[in-house]
Amino acid sequence: MRVANLDPIKRIRRLRELAIAWNPKLKDISPLGELRALTALRLDDTPRVFDLQPLAGLSSLVFLEFSGGIWNKNRVATLEPIGGLPQLQELVLTNLGVESGDLRPLGKCSNLLRLTVSNQFPTEDYAFLSVALANTECSMFAAYVKLQQPLAGKDVMVVGKGKPLLSTARDGPRLARYAAEFAARRDEHRQRLTGL
Repeated sequence: MRVANLDPIKRIRRLRELAIAWNPKLKDISPLGELRALTALRLDDTPRVFDLQPLAGLSSLVFLEFSGGIWNKNRVATLEPIGGLPQLQELVLTNLGVESGDLRPLGKCSNLLRLTVSNQFPTEDYAFLSVALANTECSMFAAYVKLQQPLAGKDVMVVGKGKPLLSTARDGPRLARYAAEFAARRDEHRQRLTGL
């Protein structure tokens, strides 16, 4: 839809699931903050939504997707409002830019079971979250991930913004170095977070 004003939606107080896709006009999502019964929310290809603070009060939210589209990246000030959602179990963040804080605020999502996030953030963030969210399933909580389809003979993607695609057959030593670096970062974060 291409609607800038969501005010009428806030009257549907018992609404439990809402998906808004391909809405380049939407900027203000504050009316969504009044939908306290929401358990699932999908904001897909909403490139002008910059402030997620209205979502901070959605304490019943179990599923959230905030993803950019094919041509447009979603951009937000911070992911801090998501970090405070107490019931959140599944989170999808793809084609996304974050102005401050990167992925670290998600470490507060203690009930998160599944995280889907694109490879657009520093390796350090994925290493941190792999420790802070030890019970969360996420393919990016590793040094590298296998590609579904090899590209020019390369079958793995090293985790972290700007990292290369490599071949398990030809780049074994490089992959071993990336794996060792990721493990070292995880150990550092584990020591900081748990004191162990």
